[in-house]
Amino acid sequence: MEKSQHVKIAESLVKQVVLYKRVPVIRAGFIICDDEHWQGIQLNENLRNTRAGVYTTIFKDGKIRGQLGTVKPTMENLAGEILRTSLGAAFQDVRFDPILPEELHLLSYKICVLGKLNKISGKQAKKININTTGLYLECGYRQFTKLPLVLGQSPVSSEQFLNDALEESNIQMEENPDIYSFQVELFE
Repeated sequence: MEKSQHVKIAESLVKQVVLYKRVPVIRAGFIICDDEHWQGIQLNENLRNTRAGVYTTIFKDGKIRGQLGTVKPTMENLAGEILRTSLGAAFQDVRFDPILPEELHLLSYKICVLGKLNKISGKQAKKININTTGLYLECGYRQFTKLPLVLGQSPVSSEQFLNDALEESNIQMEENPDIYSFQVELFE
């Protein structure tokens, strides 16, 4: 299976930063870097003109090696969001050390592009399709994102999916959190 342009961007960016300590930028529909080792990437219309939240997940030997994302867009376009979250997944995920040159050939990437947040009730959250729909919880200053099962997690019921999100976020239903659902488009 050929890699998506989304994944090619993330993979190229991480490699560029790890090997050459250069961060590419987006200009006039291209991702460019002032370095002889970088081959520019022409962006398709979707990557240039779409704004959305993005999660980049990096895997090593089938296990998560780094992950970072946003539920709402923070950059000018999807390509910028992928650049930002790829850097974060590779170098800022506090659970892991930064990516090293000797790991590059062992890594694989998945990019989740998030759809619009839709406020739902706890009852509705127990009925979502957890294969394509994620949850975002807000309660005071606490926020938590639970991606759908696109990253290869073990299957559970939608009710268990909600309970896991609540437990992982340390938010209780009695606190009346705001619950949002969102669709995910996965790129590999």
